Amino acid sequence: MRHPKNQPLVASPIENNQLQVATIEKHQKIICRNELVAGDDALAAVIVSHSKFVRLTKGHILINHGDNTDDIYFVLFGSARVLINSRFIDTRGAPEIIGEMAAMKPGEARSADVVVNTDVFEARIMSAKDFRDILRSYPNFNTRLAELVDNVGRKNLRLLGEKSNKPALSWTLKSAVAGIGAGIATFLGTWATELETYFYFLVSPMATVAVFVGVLLVNPDLRYRNLSSAAGFGLIAFVLYGLTSFVLTIDGREMDLPLIDFSVQTELKAGIFAIGALALLLLTYCAGLLDLRLTEAREEK
Repeated sequence: MRHPKNQPLVASPIENNQLQVATIEKHQKIICRNELVAGDDALAAVIVSHSKFVRLTKGHILINHGDNTDDIYFVLFGSARVLINSRFIDTRGAPEIIGEMAAMKPGEARSADVVVNTDVFEARIMSAKDFRDILRSYPNFNTRLAELVDNVGRKNLRLLGEKSNKPALSWTLKSAVAGIGAGIATFLGTWATELETYFYFLVSPMATVAVFVGVLLVNPDLRYRNLSSAAGFGLIAFVLYGLTSFVLTIDGREMDLPLIDFSVQTELKAGIFAIGALALLLLTYCAGLLDLRLTEAREEK
């Protein structure tokens, strides 16, 4: 993965004297939560005093692999993806740090690409020189950073090894494979039971689609979003089916179509239909709300 070198910031870094006191205090509180700072208010204040505030947008390239830049980012809001040789390795978000490797090893080129992956990304940017000065003044900070760099290095090596040996399949591809397998199995089962020919072209595709959608819904990263979408589309289909049934059967005409006959027990069937639609509506709303909260929680990490 290559990106244009020396890409300009979306907005120029903002000095502390251009920020409100409340904003600076908020930044210090967020940085205090960083595992390297470990709740040290004095250290957080020093970091803020020696850094500038930047606000970037999605897709902005923080770091290019092979660059000689050595700035460090203390993330305040949002997150960025870390890639090595175009392979996704990790996500860094608030209140984590980005770029610590280059600061620890002056003169060495950047070892990864780092790209903003949230609509808004806010951080405190600091020069490597100031960062190393702080390390010398705060031994505990230095020790914790050395441990972090070691752990991150081990993790990256492990992930790269796993990815090179076992290329991961996308969830959509997994769903497609499962659906096709179910379709083939259904086709063979239909053939073995010697059913009518049209069953081959009716049951098998239905099984393929059902299994594909079912596996897609259990994607652990998007489970609530997929559930909300499925319930929403199900609600639309259910309402259209019910309205069509009502319009075509309320007058008592016999239909060959598989519709709900509303000419018999009209009130009972309409009530059951309304309850079903309400249940799908609530499921759509609740799953969507859970997905929103899960997304917000991930961005805050």
